[in-house]
Amino acid sequence: MASLPNPAVEARRIIGALVNDLLEAAPGPLVLILEDLHLIAEPIIYIALDYLLEHLPPEMHLVVSTRNDPPLALARLRAQGELAELRLPNLRFTLDEATTFLNDRLCLGLTLEDLVSLDWAMFCKNW
Repeated sequence: MASLPNPAVEARRIIGALVNDLLEAAPGPLVLILEDLHLIAEPIIYIALDYLLEHLPPEMHLVVSTRNDPPLALARLRAQGELAELRLPNLRFTLDEATTFLNDRLCLGLTLEDLVSLDWAMFCKNW
């Protein structure tokens, strides 16, 4: 697509056709899941996704997993109340959950000091 005279226009056309085909094939609620979006380096893909987000039909939802904020209009989506985000604090075990999992389920017999140390080490690693 990069070799086309106007790749953004072509990307929008393709997205429009894709959405129409998807809605025709699944005439009900539809979820499009894109995993590992952080691996995409081609800017035209993000232009196409922004276009999709601007024109997303009400019966269609987009779910994206990524390690970084993608170069999309996230602020606009937040302001419109159309963005739900799960970030690291939402996904981390609490100390009680870690205790239950590691000691009760896996039977590791870790002390409270071990658990706190492990929790702190994981916290530092992810920041």
